[in-house]
Amino acid sequence: MIRKFVTAALVVLAMTPLAACSDNDDDNLSPDAELKQALSTKYPAMKVTGWEKVKSWSVAEGRIDGIDADVWFDVSNQWVMTEYDYGRDIARLPQPVANAIAGGDFRDWTVDDIDYYERRSESFYRVEMETPGQPDVYLLYMPDGALRGTTAVDTDVYPDFVLPQPILPPAGN
Repeated sequence: MIRKFVTAALVVLAMTPLAACSDNDDDNLSPDAELKQALSTKYPAMKVTGWEKVKSWSVAEGRIDGIDADVWFDVSNQWVMTEYDYGRDIARLPQPVANAIAGGDFRDWTVDDIDYYERRSESFYRVEMETPGQPDVYLLYMPDGALRGTTAVDTDVYPDFVLPQPILPPAGN
C-alpha cells in the first residue's frame, strides 16, 4: 500500500508543472491546403467540425468512425497524435485494460471518462474514475493493461506529454 502511495505521489509531483501551463489556444485556425491534405491522407473519412491552434500544434476536431477525435499536427504538418474521446463507453477498451480496471484498486469506483491517445511512439488510455466524496483519479494504461500511472491531477495531454516510467514490483518479488 505504501509503495502505491509513493508511486502515486511521485506521478502527481512529476505532472504538477503541466497543470500550470497556460491555455494558449486559438479556436479559429484556418488550415492551409498542405495541412488539410495531411489530415485527409491520415484520416480520409474524418468529419471535421473545426480547427484550432494549441501552442505550436494544429488540431483538427471532428469525428472518426463515429467517435469524437482531435488530430494533432506539428509545425511541419506532420501527424503527431490522435486523441479519441470514448466518453464512458468501457466496451471500447481492449480486454486487458478492462480487466486491469476490474481487478485494480479503483474497481469499486465509476468510470467517468475514457480517452485513448495514439502517438508515433506509443498509445495509451487515460481513464478518469470517480466516487462520491473523493477527488477524481486518472489512470494511465497501456493497451496491454499495464498501469503506467495514477494521479488525482487532471493534466492536459499534449503530444509532448511524457508518460511515467512503468510501475515495477518491489525488488525480490
